[in-house]
Amino acid sequence: MIVYKLGSQSNWSWRWRRQPLHLNEIQQFHDCQNLLAHVHLSNNEDRWQWTKDPSGKFTVASMRRLLNNPTITNNFTFQWNSWVPLKANIFAWRAEKERIATRSALRIRGIHLDSHLCPLCGDYEENADHLLVSCYVANMVWHYISSWCKIQPIFAFTIKNILEFHKAINASKRKQKLVQAIILTSCWTIWKTRNEKTFDNKDLNLAKLF
Repeated sequence: MIVYKLGSQSNWSWRWRRQPLHLNEIQQFHDCQNLLAHVHLSNNEDRWQWTKDPSGKFTVASMRRLLNNPTITNNFTFQWNSWVPLKANIFAWRAEKERIATRSALRIRGIHLDSHLCPLCGDYEENADHLLVSCYVANMVWHYISSWCKIQPIFAFTIKNILEFHKAINASKRKQKLVQAIILTSCWTIWKTRNEKTFDNKDLNLAKLF
């Protein structure tokens, strides 16, 4: 990795012994790029800076203003579920932040692919919202689950809608947690099915997916 200056910006140039090949290597590389995107190097001495105050210094007053800011309460907070494997929680959390290695995410990061279309439907570019919400496969999964769980139909436009759906169910806290667990597991299963079709060239089997 080489760092060079262009004006006031630091730019990163990558020199590889070998290109990242596996999905986890590509995802780790993207995570590294996301971290470095916020790093700006200078010749000044390192120091801590509180970015929420113009002075750069932390004060109790600036923290109070931050906490009293009404926009903070509108941010989505992922609710973890102890009834599902940790990997399912982590995947859903990353998917909501658009930090899974979909074809759209890889394209944005400059990685060449033969196609950017969804491997499940082949009709639209694959991003996290499409794969888990808009794709006809995902729609069939959510229809099947709502029927199986005997709850109102699951309608969503974004992953956030899917992840918060259990809160809208008129049911006990236990059933809400159960529905959330099923949704989180289903998101992971859709992703697993997508990877099997992408990397192992397996045919899409909806019965198996259900």
